[in-house]
Amino acid sequence: MKIMQYKTHLIVLIVGLFLGSLLFGGLWRSSGGSADPHAGHAHATGEEEVWTCSMHPQIRQGEPGICPLCGMDLIRASNAGGTNEFTLTMSPEAVRLAEIRTYEIVEKSPDFKVRAPGRVVADETRLSVVSAHVAGRITSQNVNFTGAQVRKGDILAKLWSPELVTAQQELIDANLYDDTYPEMKEAARQKLRFWGITDAQIASIESTGTVEREMDIVAPRQGVVIRRNVVPEGYVQPGMMLYEIADLSKVWVEFELYEQDAASISVGNRVEFSSIGLPGEVFEGNVAWIDPVMDPARRTVRIRVEEDNRAGLWRPDMLVEGEVFHAGRGRAADVVVPGSAVMWTGTRSLVYVVDADADEPTFESREVVLGDRAGDFRVIREGLAVGERVVVNGAFKIDAAFQMQDKFSMMNRGVEMVAPTATHNEGHDELSDFSEDVDDEFLSEFTALVHSYMAVKDHLVASDLHQATQKAQEFVAGLQAIGEHRLQGAAHEAWMTSFQNIGGHARALASATSLENARNEFRNLSDVLIVASKQFGVQGVVYRQYCPMAFDDEGAYWMSDSEEIENPYLPETMLGCGDTIELI
Repeated sequence: MKIMQYKTHLIVLIVGLFLGSLLFGGLWRSSGGSADPHAGHAHATGEEEVWTCSMHPQIRQGEPGICPLCGMDLIRASNAGGTNEFTLTMSPEAVRLAEIRTYEIVEKSPDFKVRAPGRVVADETRLSVVSAHVAGRITSQNVNFTGAQVRKGDILAKLWSPELVTAQQELIDANLYDDTYPEMKEAARQKLRFWGITDAQIASIESTGTVEREMDIVAPRQGVVIRRNVVPEGYVQPGMMLYEIADLSKVWVEFELYEQDAASISVGNRVEFSSIGLPGEVFEGNVAWIDPVMDPARRTVRIRVEEDNRAGLWRPDMLVEGEVFHAGRGRAADVVVPGSAVMWTGTRSLVYVVDADADEPTFESREVVLGDRAGDFRVIREGLAVGERVVVNGAFKIDAAFQMQDKFSMMNRGVEMVAPTATHNEGHDELSDFSEDVDDEFLSEFTALVHSYMAVKDHLVASDLHQATQKAQEFVAGLQAIGEHRLQGAAHEAWMTSFQNIGGHARALASATSLENARNEFRNLSDVLIVASKQFGVQGVVYRQYCPMAFDDEGAYWMSDSEEIENPYLPETMLGCGDTIELI
């Protein structure tokens, strides 16, 4: 057992040193000498030393020690990238390995739209409740299941009630004195009307002069029985709900908007929406109503689209995903960048800008002021200019490099150094910066989503494209069930970004037509889901694994619920290729 533990630590150490040198060391620039030529220099100059982990650059201490997450020796954060704490230079090879992609900013009029999760609900103006008006016993049921289609006037059940029997007899007796006391007859009629007896039933009692031992309970409208609360021979009390009937020929599609998005939405705005239950179809409507009251717990505002449903396509509680188009609150032309370019910490927003004048690939960390969201893009109010290029893929890897060299990054400013604690040693996720804003229900649902992802992985290991895409569709459904607007504060903004990125890659995976394409999309999905798992946490233990041979030696990550390596990228040739490099 000790030998196996030693081997495991040795493998993790080798992988950590390899990745550290690959991403943050020799390949980024050719330089000779010792690995840390400035060691001890901080003491001479009076500067504070910072020690970090090559595998977990967010670990930052003021003295040497052991990484509390993987057990590797900490290394001194290097300032080899130059004296400018806002820039960092990489080699072309490092850029390729980090899969960095950039986007050139052009002046454009953004297409303002807001993504919003939603669900189908019954039109409240088309609901009818059938209640018991008198105490009695149900003697029989004509409609004995929910989902039954009924027409107006259909007999739902029969009721025996001694009070109804007495009231009928009073009406018959009042008919005998119709000429002398006509008000008695009308009072008897009105009493039966108050108890839900129809005029047709009253007329039948008067014409036959016979007391009906059982009275019919009839449907007040055409529709579908969505609730039933009666059983044969069951007793009912006044006010008890017996049936609820919904006319589903028209339904409401309700969406949830975060408060900062709701400010831009007006009645009449166009909405495009789709449902996983109706694949390949896109529907269009207009905002018919905006809730004047905000949900205080979810910090969201409901909007409603009224949808014709005479074809019966929509069912209450179907999940939908929509885009609400609006005019925005910006200028005619704005600086717009893809949303993936922005790294948001809750208090500030950061992008990595390409230095166009540098001889080698050089990146500058720059704070920006955000404007409205425009679909997959974000308006930048301050901080960027037309013609500059920003990093849209690989920004997290660049940020890790900035952290390693103690430069200005997403995590290096305004964050206290992380010291070893029992919590870290117990394997808790070190990047769950939003864990305090995550409730148990969200954590449970997100964990189930991660395990759904692992089912996709298992079928890629088996090289079963059909099952892999089927499980990916279930993953998309699980993501939609969680919804975009589930958290609050900083966690909400971070989850919205994760929700969009995860959903985009998952849908692409679900529609893959080849194993090669599916595995490539699975790699992209793994990258964004790993980040989300480290930010929000998961229940139990998840293994982050890595194969350096995948995709022609580019390397790729994935998550597993087992420490055993089963490579989803190379199962036919190198099933056991890879190592567990981190516990989440």
